[in-house]
Amino acid sequence: MPEISQEDLLDKQKNLARWHMGATLYDASEDFLNPITWQEADSTETMGVLMLDDPTGAFEVKPGEYRFVIDLTDFFNVTRFNFKNFTAKGSVQLYYSRSLDAPDANTWTKVAAPDEFTKNQVVSPKFQPFNARYIMVHLNITQAGLIGNMGAFGDLSVAEIRMNKNERDENLAANTARASDSKPVKYNYASAHSDSRVTYVSSGQANNAISMIDDDVETFYDFDEGDEENIVIVDLSDQREVNSVSMLFESGPGEFDFYVVNTLPDDVQQVIDEQEKQNRAKTEAMKGKPDKGEDDMAMIFNNGQWEPLLLAQNSAGDALGSLIGFAGDAIFSTVSLPGTFFSSISPTVKQTVNGSDERFRIDFSNLTGRFLIIRFTPEPGSGSTMRVYEVSLMGDIIADTDDPPVERVEAFSMFNPGSGSLDLAPPPTQILAPPVPSPAPPPPISP
Repeated sequence: MPEISQEDLLDKQKNLARWHMGATLYDASEDFLNPITWQEADSTETMGVLMLDDPTGAFEVKPGEYRFVIDLTDFFNVTRFNFKNFTAKGSVQLYYSRSLDAPDANTWTKVAAPDEFTKNQVVSPKFQPFNARYIMVHLNITQAGLIGNMGAFGDLSVAEIRMNKNERDENLAANTARASDSKPVKYNYASAHSDSRVTYVSSGQANNAISMIDDDVETFYDFDEGDEENIVIVDLSDQREVNSVSMLFESGPGEFDFYVVNTLPDDVQQVIDEQEKQNRAKTEAMKGKPDKGEDDMAMIFNNGQWEPLLLAQNSAGDALGSLIGFAGDAIFSTVSLPGTFFSSISPTVKQTVNGSDERFRIDFSNLTGRFLIIRFTPEPGSGSTMRVYEVSLMGDIIADTDDPPVERVEAFSMFNPGSGSLDLAPPPTQILAPPVPSPAPPPPISP
């Protein structure tokens, strides 16, 4: 798949409601704010899961009212808010404020009318953009169930986060300094903002493949109908130590195989090397041409680069065949694997799904890898298609117990200077959980 340009990544919004972005969470269900720490996010029974990187994380809600306050740590223009509702029913109403006040204070501005939701739905209320640091989410639950983690998006893009690559990689390297007084927290390495990218897909509109790793449950990727298998390869950009894989998806019955590897198969690498050799030759041959042919136009639109895009098995036995096609502004190249490839290696983990499953997470022992290969084989005759909302490959980040799991990436939007600039953020007002009252004095002792 062609390398994603900086311009393309400017269109991808960064999820601000994440622990690794320095955001914090408060339980505002009472008349005060009770801070939820990132240390509590390890359990799916706590509210802390609402800001995890794992797209399959879920928090159980019961009939009644819930209020959460998300502190984005700074002011942003917020344009979207969403979460995946798994099994609950109810409504959601959003508020925002420029100061951290009691949940019932008149400083909270209503964003829009309540938005009702039902089971198995991506909840995304519609509202006019607002500029604020604090978002309050008011849920009115009518039927108990599970809700997924939340997303707040604004004018900070994935491209702007990736500009801070050196600082972020230094933070991510914290898992090599394991201190006795430190605690691990899960971090998703298979994410666009972590410099990961989808390098191969077996079918579908490949230019939308980033939707599988953009930390946004509103976007998704569809594979072609009737495929005998669906294959995805994610390049993590570097070797990472990982210990769980999770997916948010829709499919018919079948089986997932996951492979965490450090190098791509030799057959694939041989094709890539050969194509790069041909690319250089084509580029040199173009230099003296007065006319622009179809291949030349394709080269121009793709910045002079021919890149492999699609990965598919080839039952005809031509393991190194490749076809080049032009669609829009991308070069689609089909790389063929030998038909026996997947029978010659063992998956890291496997997962069988029954057609009604929509999420799973598989934990395994720590291992190091650079590439995640995902293969889904539908049950024969099911005729189903697969839709992928999010894929995550999680590893442990080690953090001091008194600090956020990863230092906040300091970046302001080039479209709105001052948004996301930390010196603009005033200290929050104190409306936290009330102090524990002092014990009553003992009664006087009778003489």
